[in-house]
Amino acid sequence: MKPRNRREPIHVARTDVQRMDPVAPHATAEFLHADRRGRWLLQQLDRHLAELHRMAPDQSFLLEDARGVPVRRMMANRDVEIPEDHWHRYEITDQNTVYGTIRSSAPLQRVMDETAWSLYSLRLALILTELSEWSATEAERRGEKVQKILLDGVTAENLRLLTLCGLPPHPGYLLIGMELTQPEEKYQNMDILRGFLVTHVWRYQPAFPFLAYRPNGILAILPSSNPSAGQHLAHEWLDAWSAYAERRLAARLPARAYVSWARDEHDLGPSLREQEVVLRYAERFGQHGLISNRLSPPMLRMLASLPEADLLRLVQGTLGPLLEPNHRHLLDTLWVYLSCDQNASQASRVLFMHRNTLLYRIRHIEQLLGLSLRDLQQITSIWTALQAHELLHALGKTDTGDRYP
Repeated sequence: MKPRNRREPIHVARTDVQRMDPVAPHATAEFLHADRRGRWLLQQLDRHLAELHRMAPDQSFLLEDARGVPVRRMMANRDVEIPEDHWHRYEITDQNTVYGTIRSSAPLQRVMDETAWSLYSLRLALILTELSEWSATEAERRGEKVQKILLDGVTAENLRLLTLCGLPPHPGYLLIGMELTQPEEKYQNMDILRGFLVTHVWRYQPAFPFLAYRPNGILAILPSSNPSAGQHLAHEWLDAWSAYAERRLAARLPARAYVSWARDEHDLGPSLREQEVVLRYAERFGQHGLISNRLSPPMLRMLASLPEADLLRLVQGTLGPLLEPNHRHLLDTLWVYLSCDQNASQASRVLFMHRNTLLYRIRHIEQLLGLSLRDLQQITSIWTALQAHELLHALGKTDTGDRYP
């Protein structure tokens, strides 16, 4: 089905444009045009579904898109006793292509015949298609802004463009990059991953989140003051993608994700570069799943160029005694202690232990390694070895160089 071309000019009032930018550049007008079009399409969708609800006020409905993502739910005016997994299912199709599904608590034949359903579902298919195309265009638009920042840095103009794309100044941003891992599948299924993630995160709401296409996948930039929230979110996205690929595509398409955090809009440049460096490294070594956020990108660039044998020698030669089974718990203690700038009070809170217990462990570590954690040169060696240790685990290797079973 070829959707009608609805990209006719939308006249934007001059006062609306000037309210956002007195100069009213082309980018501002373009954004307003796109934003209004997206909201208009969602309004058309809601109106079309409202017609169905008016025809059957005592039935509940659930509209899902072609990927199985819930789009809208309409509840009956009375309680529905039938469990949702027993509802009637009606595919929205045209020319053997499925555009979505309506689940109904009662048969639709009660309110419309086959001809009426055909016309109704055709209109739904058209709206869902146009929404899919619109969201893809918006993700491409945001991807262009990300590339400008990677090339030119966080300039005043680039910040203005980010704001226009729905990313206002905020005390903190989560950045989650995601891509497929198998080289032979990556480009073939990249658009499927992108389309799924866009609808899974967007959920057809009026405000389109900052989802940007990147060369091999997709990137989300989400306002958040909580740096740790991204790990849970990335795990949820990876699990949702895996379930979708197995359920709808009958294929196992592993993906990887990396989470970084920017303190404010001016820190977005380094965080975006961190995303690119880490994901390129992960691609080089075929890593999948959630990539460790313990990695330090500057050190990563240096260590990534070393052969695995050199990484092993560095780890074993520097951390040797701590790699023994009886001392494994001391590795995390050492990592947290150094990550907290050797602030014993802060590190003890992170590790949920008494400060004196932490200090005892630190002295034990110094004895095992035969060094002082007050010596800057020795601290640098230890920190480098800890980063190399993380890289080995990211590669799925043990401390002896074997692969995990």
